[in-house]
Amino acid sequence: MKKFFTTALLGAMCVLGASAQSMTIYAPDGTYTKYNTDYVQEVTFQEVTAQEAVALTGVKVQSYSKGTADIEFTAEGVSVCLYVCGPEDALYLNSGVYELSAANTPMTFDSAPNYSWVTLNGTKLGIQAGKMIVSNTGNDYTITLDFTLSDATPFKAVYHGELPGYGPLYNVPAVGCRVIPINGQVPGEFCLRFNDVDWKYELTIDFFCDADATTLTPGTYTYSETPGPGNFGPHSSIDMFKPNYTSKVRGTATVALEGKDYVITLDLENVDGRKYLINYKGEIDFDTDK
Repeated sequence: MKKFFTTALLGAMCVLGASAQSMTIYAPDGTYTKYNTDYVQEVTFQEVTAQEAVALTGVKVQSYSKGTADIEFTAEGVSVCLYVCGPEDALYLNSGVYELSAANTPMTFDSAPNYSWVTLNGTKLGIQAGKMIVSNTGNDYTITLDFTLSDATPFKAVYHGELPGYGPLYNVPAVGCRVIPINGQVPGEFCLRFNDVDWKYELTIDFFCDADATTLTPGTYTYSETPGPGNFGPHSSIDMFKPNYTSKVRGTATVALEGKDYVITLDLENVDGRKYLINYKGEIDFDTDK
């Protein structure tokens, strides 16, 4: 019907003679193109529906040093693998616009097809152009992908959710806790070292209780450069692995006892502004002479 109407309209325009020797085609965005009707035999219009963005539902992250990471997004029949380069000091995925590039400079993702690609129903395609737009509120990310694939087809996708272990709030429970000796230790000082199940971090918190305490006293502890009872001190730090870095931490620690189990909640922040919420529940052996 659209083809017939347009052809008929063109015929009517030609009948008008010299006063109507061109036709104007308007696009949806308001732009237009004029055509000389002497060289037009037929005009047809095809209605094009804008591609809907693929809703990505799964994500895996493998982070490396200098702000780089492999990120894989998935949905039914779709996977997107990107080698992403953030600022060199980044400890998590920073917000902003990431451009496709072979340079591996900050705020890019690698254009090499063996580092970044899209798989659609089993067919692996490279990315010839595009960008990734990242925004976040805490650990809640919105990541929008707008690509042209190696076969020239457009690809759009969006991911909403967390990036496990790669957000600004690191929230991974500790499963181990042990007392470690330190130089210059004073009565009532207990230096505890926590670790997660995969040993992706070790966290050291240097608690200070009353001088006559033989075990960690329940209560709330705050960071202090000159610690006393109710504080934890400058020996407190976190060691992260993959990527590897060590950073001082400060914040608060809440300690409770449930039977023989300690329940410890650590709400911490490092000097770069990354936050750590780490919980531990279990027994702690304070006999360091074993």
